Amino acid sequence: QKATALTLILVGLGTNLYFYTVHEGPMSHGYSFALITIFLYLVMRWYEEPSERRSIFLGLVFGLIVLVRPSNMIAGILFLGWGVSGLDSLKSRPGFLLRHFKYLLWMMFFFVILWIPQMLYWKAATGSLLYNSYGISGSKFFFGSPNILQLLFSFRKGWFIYTPVMLAATFGILFMGKRCKGGRMSISFLLVLQIYLLASWWSWWNGSSFGLRSCVDLYGVMALPLAALIDTSLRSRKIVRILSISVLGFFLCMNQFQTIQYTKGIIHPSEMTWEAYRLNFLKLNEMEETSK
Repeated sequence: QKATALTLILVGLGTNLYFYTVHEGPMSHGYSFALITIFLYLVMRWYEEPSERRSIFLGLVFGLIVLVRPSNMIAGILFLGWGVSGLDSLKSRPGFLLRHFKYLLWMMFFFVILWIPQMLYWKAATGSLLYNSYGISGSKFFFGSPNILQLLFSFRKGWFIYTPVMLAATFGILFMGKRCKGGRMSISFLLVLQIYLLASWWSWWNGSSFGLRSCVDLYGVMALPLAALIDTSLRSRKIVRILSISVLGFFLCMNQFQTIQYTKGIIHPSEMTWEAYRLNFLKLNEMEETSK
Protein backbone atom coordinates (compact mmCIF):
# COMPACT_ATOMS: atom_id res chain seq x y z
CA GLN A 1 0.00 0.00 0.00
CA LYS A 2 2.86 2.38 0.75
CA ALA A 3 4.45 1.72 -2.64
CA THR A 4 1.09 2.26 -4.34
CA ALA A 5 0.45 5.53 -2.52
CA LEU A 6 3.92 6.88 -3.27
CA THR A 7 3.60 5.88 -6.93
CA LEU A 8 0.29 7.71 -7.27
CA ILE A 9 1.75 10.83 -5.68
CA LEU A 10 4.85 10.76 -7.89
CA VAL A 11 2.94 10.20 -11.13
CA GLY A 12 0.32 12.82 -10.27
CA LEU A 13 2.59 15.54 -8.88
CA GLY A 14 6.12 14.56 -9.89
CA THR A 15 5.67 14.51 -13.67
CA ASN A 16 4.45 16.91 -16.35
CA LEU A 17 1.11 15.08 -16.24
CA TYR A 18 0.39 17.66 -13.53
CA PHE A 19 1.01 20.50 -15.99
CA TYR A 20 -1.09 18.90 -18.74
CA THR A 21 -4.07 18.49 -16.45
CA VAL A 22 -3.92 21.65 -14.32
CA HIS A 23 -2.49 24.21 -16.75
CA GLU A 24 -3.11 22.84 -20.26
CA GLY A 25 -5.89 20.33 -19.70
CA PRO A 26 -7.54 20.81 -23.12
CA MET A 27 -4.53 19.18 -24.83
CA SER A 28 -4.88 15.48 -25.64
CA HIS A 29 -2.18 14.07 -23.38
CA GLY A 30 -4.15 13.83 -20.14
CA TYR A 31 -6.93 12.00 -21.96
CA SER A 32 -4.47 9.67 -23.69
CA PHE A 33 -2.89 8.97 -20.30
CA ALA A 34 -6.28 8.00 -18.88
CA LEU A 35 -7.25 5.85 -21.87
CA ILE A 36 -3.96 3.94 -22.03
CA THR A 37 -4.06 3.34 -18.28
CA ILE A 38 -7.61 1.95 -18.58
CA PHE A 39 -6.48 -0.13 -21.56
CA LEU A 40 -3.63 -1.63 -19.54
CA TYR A 41 -6.04 -2.52 -16.73
CA LEU A 42 -8.41 -4.18 -19.21
CA VAL A 43 -5.54 -6.11 -20.78
CA MET A 44 -4.59 -7.50 -17.36
CA ARG A 45 -8.18 -8.55 -16.66
CA TRP A 46 -8.61 -10.05 -20.14
CA TYR A 47 -5.62 -12.35 -19.76
CA GLU A 48 -6.91 -13.45 -16.37
CA GLU A 49 -10.20 -14.51 -17.95
CA PRO A 50 -10.98 -13.69 -21.61
CA SER A 51 -14.63 -12.82 -22.15
CA GLU A 52 -16.92 -11.17 -24.66
CA ARG A 53 -17.61 -8.23 -22.36
CA ARG A 54 -13.93 -7.50 -21.70
CA SER A 55 -13.17 -7.85 -25.40
CA ILE A 56 -15.81 -5.26 -26.28
CA PHE A 57 -14.41 -2.79 -23.76
CA LEU A 58 -10.87 -3.40 -25.02
CA GLY A 59 -11.95 -2.67 -28.59
CA LEU A 60 -13.77 0.52 -27.60
CA VAL A 61 -10.93 1.87 -25.45
CA PHE A 62 -8.25 1.03 -28.01
CA GLY A 63 -10.35 2.71 -30.69
CA LEU A 64 -10.50 5.87 -28.57
CA ILE A 65 -6.74 5.72 -27.93
CA VAL A 66 -5.94 5.65 -31.66
CA LEU A 67 -8.65 8.17 -32.50
CA VAL A 68 -7.36 10.72 -29.98
CA ARG A 69 -3.71 10.26 -30.99
CA PRO A 70 -2.99 7.84 -33.88
CA SER A 71 0.68 7.38 -32.94
CA ASN A 72 -0.48 5.73 -29.71
CA MET A 73 -1.47 2.69 -31.74
CA ILE A 74 1.80 1.23 -30.45
CA ALA A 75 0.03 0.74 -27.10
CA GLY A 76 -1.37 -2.38 -28.73
CA ILE A 77 1.97 -3.97 -27.82
CA LEU A 78 0.63 -4.25 -24.28
CA PHE A 79 -2.17 -6.52 -25.47
CA LEU A 80 0.00 -8.64 -27.75
CA GLY A 81 2.83 -9.08 -25.27
CA TRP A 82 1.26 -9.04 -21.82
CA GLY A 83 2.24 -12.12 -19.88
CA VAL A 84 5.15 -12.98 -22.18
CA SER A 85 8.18 -13.44 -19.95
CA GLY A 86 10.37 -15.80 -21.91
CA LEU A 87 10.80 -17.88 -25.06
CA ASP A 88 8.25 -20.51 -24.07
CA SER A 89 5.47 -18.02 -23.37
CA LEU A 90 6.35 -16.15 -26.58
CA LYS A 91 5.98 -19.35 -28.64
CA SER A 92 2.64 -20.17 -27.05
CA ARG A 93 1.13 -16.69 -27.54
CA PRO A 94 -0.02 -17.11 -31.20
CA GLY A 95 -1.82 -20.35 -30.32
CA PHE A 96 -3.48 -18.72 -27.31
CA LEU A 97 -4.78 -15.83 -29.44
CA LEU A 98 -6.04 -18.21 -32.13
CA ARG A 99 -7.99 -20.18 -29.52
CA HIS A 100 -9.71 -16.94 -28.53
CA PHE A 101 -10.09 -15.61 -32.07
CA LYS A 102 -13.80 -14.86 -31.61
CA TYR A 103 -12.90 -12.40 -28.87
CA LEU A 104 -10.39 -10.72 -31.20
CA LEU A 105 -13.21 -10.27 -33.72
CA TRP A 106 -15.32 -8.54 -31.07
CA MET A 107 -12.38 -6.20 -30.33
CA MET A 108 -11.87 -5.33 -34.01
CA PHE A 109 -15.59 -4.81 -34.59
CA PHE A 110 -16.01 -2.31 -31.77
CA PHE A 111 -12.72 -0.64 -32.65
CA VAL A 112 -14.15 0.10 -36.11
CA ILE A 113 -17.60 1.07 -34.79
CA LEU A 114 -16.04 3.82 -32.72
CA TRP A 115 -14.29 5.29 -35.77
CA ILE A 116 -17.36 5.51 -38.00
CA PRO A 117 -18.69 8.92 -36.76
CA GLN A 118 -15.24 10.49 -37.12
CA MET A 119 -14.74 9.04 -40.60
CA LEU A 120 -18.15 10.32 -41.70
CA TYR A 121 -17.21 13.77 -40.44
CA TRP A 122 -13.88 13.64 -42.31
CA LYS A 123 -15.73 12.58 -45.45
CA ALA A 124 -18.14 15.49 -45.18
CA ALA A 125 -15.42 18.05 -44.35
CA THR A 126 -12.56 16.90 -46.59
CA GLY A 127 -14.00 14.42 -49.08
CA SER A 128 -11.90 11.59 -47.64
CA LEU A 129 -12.75 8.98 -45.02
CA LEU A 130 -9.25 9.26 -43.54
CA TYR A 131 -7.56 12.60 -42.89
CA ASN A 132 -4.12 13.43 -41.48
CA SER A 133 -4.76 16.40 -39.20
CA TYR A 134 -1.00 16.92 -38.76
CA GLY A 135 -0.59 17.70 -42.45
CA ILE A 136 2.53 16.86 -44.43
CA SER A 137 4.88 17.77 -41.57
CA GLY A 138 3.33 15.17 -39.31
CA SER A 139 4.55 12.39 -41.57
CA LYS A 140 8.23 13.36 -41.55
CA PHE A 141 10.26 10.78 -39.69
CA PHE A 142 14.01 10.29 -39.98
CA PHE A 143 14.36 6.71 -38.80
CA GLY A 144 18.01 6.53 -39.79
CA SER A 145 19.09 9.36 -37.50
CA PRO A 146 17.01 9.46 -34.31
CA ASN A 147 17.87 12.14 -31.74
CA ILE A 148 17.72 9.75 -28.79
CA LEU A 149 20.28 11.44 -26.52
CA GLN A 150 18.73 14.86 -27.14
CA LEU A 151 15.27 13.45 -26.49
CA LEU A 152 16.31 12.02 -23.14
CA PHE A 153 19.04 14.30 -21.79
CA SER A 154 19.16 17.63 -23.65
CA PHE A 155 18.37 20.85 -21.83
CA ARG A 156 16.24 21.86 -24.76
CA LYS A 157 13.57 19.28 -23.92
CA GLY A 158 15.19 16.21 -22.37
CA TRP A 159 12.63 13.86 -20.86
CA PHE A 160 14.84 12.89 -17.93
CA ILE A 161 15.89 16.52 -17.34
CA TYR A 162 12.39 17.98 -17.04
CA THR A 163 10.67 14.83 -15.71
CA PRO A 164 13.38 13.07 -13.68
CA VAL A 165 10.87 10.78 -11.95
CA MET A 166 10.64 8.93 -15.26
CA LEU A 167 14.36 8.19 -15.09
CA ALA A 168 13.64 6.32 -11.85
CA ALA A 169 10.64 4.61 -13.47
CA THR A 170 12.76 3.46 -16.41
CA PHE A 171 15.37 2.10 -14.00
CA GLY A 172 12.54 0.34 -12.17
CA ILE A 173 12.03 -2.03 -15.12
CA LEU A 174 14.98 -3.98 -13.73
CA PHE A 175 12.99 -4.67 -10.55
CA MET A 176 9.77 -5.88 -12.19
CA GLY A 177 10.83 -9.54 -12.31
CA LYS A 178 9.28 -10.74 -9.06
CA ARG A 179 6.48 -8.16 -8.87
CA CYS A 180 5.24 -7.92 -12.46
CA LYS A 181 7.15 -10.48 -14.47
CA GLY A 182 4.47 -10.76 -17.14
CA GLY A 183 4.61 -7.05 -17.94
CA ARG A 184 8.34 -6.41 -18.07
CA MET A 185 8.96 -7.41 -21.68
CA SER A 186 5.93 -5.67 -23.17
CA ILE A 187 6.53 -2.46 -21.21
CA SER A 188 10.22 -2.47 -22.12
CA PHE A 189 9.49 -2.96 -25.81
CA LEU A 190 6.76 -0.31 -25.79
CA LEU A 191 9.07 2.20 -24.09
CA VAL A 192 11.96 1.55 -26.51
CA LEU A 193 9.63 1.90 -29.50
CA GLN A 194 8.09 5.10 -28.13
CA ILE A 195 11.52 6.66 -27.57
CA TYR A 196 12.69 5.64 -31.04
CA LEU A 197 9.59 7.02 -32.79
CA LEU A 198 9.64 10.32 -30.89
CA ALA A 199 13.39 10.73 -31.47
CA SER A 200 12.94 10.06 -35.19
CA TRP A 201 10.19 12.64 -35.70
CA TRP A 202 11.32 15.88 -37.32
CA SER A 203 10.03 17.86 -34.32
CA TRP A 204 11.41 15.58 -31.62
CA TRP A 205 11.18 18.43 -29.10
CA ASN A 206 7.36 18.55 -29.55
CA GLY A 207 7.23 22.23 -30.37
CA SER A 208 6.24 24.55 -27.54
CA SER A 209 5.69 22.42 -24.46
CA PHE A 210 6.78 21.73 -20.90
CA GLY A 211 9.06 18.72 -21.17
CA LEU A 212 8.18 15.94 -23.59
CA ARG A 213 4.41 16.11 -23.62
CA SER A 214 4.07 13.04 -25.86
CA CYS A 215 5.55 10.87 -23.11
CA VAL A 216 2.73 11.83 -20.72
CA ASP A 217 0.51 9.32 -22.50
CA LEU A 218 2.51 6.36 -21.12
CA TYR A 219 2.83 7.44 -17.49
CA GLY A 220 0.14 4.98 -16.38
CA VAL A 221 2.22 2.19 -17.90
CA MET A 222 5.45 3.53 -16.41
CA ALA A 223 3.79 3.58 -12.99
CA LEU A 224 4.31 -0.19 -12.78
CA PRO A 225 8.14 -0.18 -12.96
CA LEU A 226 8.16 2.90 -10.73
CA ALA A 227 6.10 1.02 -8.15
CA ALA A 228 8.44 -1.98 -8.44
CA LEU A 229 11.42 0.27 -7.71
CA ILE A 230 9.68 1.91 -4.74
CA ASP A 231 8.53 -1.42 -3.33
CA THR A 232 12.06 -2.82 -3.62
CA SER A 233 13.45 0.25 -1.87
CA LEU A 234 10.93 0.06 0.98
CA ARG A 235 11.89 -3.57 1.60
CA SER A 236 15.62 -2.77 1.66
CA ARG A 237 17.90 -1.54 4.42
CA LYS A 238 17.07 1.71 6.18
CA ILE A 239 19.81 3.70 4.42
CA VAL A 240 18.50 2.55 1.04
CA ARG A 241 14.93 3.51 1.99
CA ILE A 242 15.96 6.96 3.17
CA LEU A 243 18.14 7.60 0.13
CA SER A 244 15.54 6.38 -2.36
CA ILE A 245 12.66 8.37 -0.87
CA SER A 246 14.86 11.47 -0.61
CA VAL A 247 15.87 11.27 -4.27
CA LEU A 248 12.30 10.69 -5.44
CA GLY A 249 11.09 13.54 -3.20
CA PHE A 250 13.70 15.80 -4.76
CA PHE A 251 12.53 14.79 -8.24
CA LEU A 252 8.94 15.67 -7.28
CA CYS A 253 9.98 19.08 -5.94
CA MET A 254 12.02 19.74 -9.09
CA ASN A 255 9.01 19.00 -11.26
CA GLN A 256 6.77 21.36 -9.28
CA PHE A 257 9.40 24.11 -9.24
CA GLN A 258 10.12 23.78 -12.96
CA THR A 259 6.39 23.84 -13.65
CA ILE A 260 6.22 27.23 -11.92
CA GLN A 261 9.27 28.38 -13.88
CA TYR A 262 7.64 27.34 -17.14
CA THR A 263 4.39 29.17 -16.37
CA LYS A 264 6.43 32.30 -15.60
CA GLY A 265 8.36 32.05 -18.87
CA ILE A 266 11.67 31.24 -17.16
CA ILE A 267 11.90 27.90 -18.95
CA HIS A 268 11.54 28.56 -22.67
CA PRO A 269 8.86 26.41 -24.33
CA SER A 270 11.03 25.25 -27.25
CA GLU A 271 14.53 26.77 -27.31
CA MET A 272 15.97 26.11 -23.86
CA THR A 273 19.77 25.69 -23.59
CA TRP A 274 22.21 24.53 -20.94
CA GLU A 275 23.42 28.09 -20.46
CA ALA A 276 19.89 29.42 -19.92
CA TYR A 277 19.04 26.50 -17.63
CA ARG A 278 22.20 27.09 -15.54
CA LEU A 279 21.71 30.84 -15.20
CA ASN A 280 18.05 30.47 -14.19
CA PHE A 281 18.36 27.36 -12.02
CA LEU A 282 16.08 27.66 -8.94
CA LYS A 283 15.13 31.22 -9.88
CA LEU A 284 11.64 32.67 -10.13
CA ASN A 285 12.48 35.99 -11.73
CA GLU A 286 12.37 36.69 -15.46
CA MET A 287 14.66 34.69 -17.72
CA GLU A 288 18.15 36.15 -18.01
CA GLU A 289 19.51 36.89 -21.45
CA THR A 290 22.29 34.62 -22.65
CA SER A 291 24.71 35.27 -25.44
CA LYS A 292 24.93 32.75 -28.27
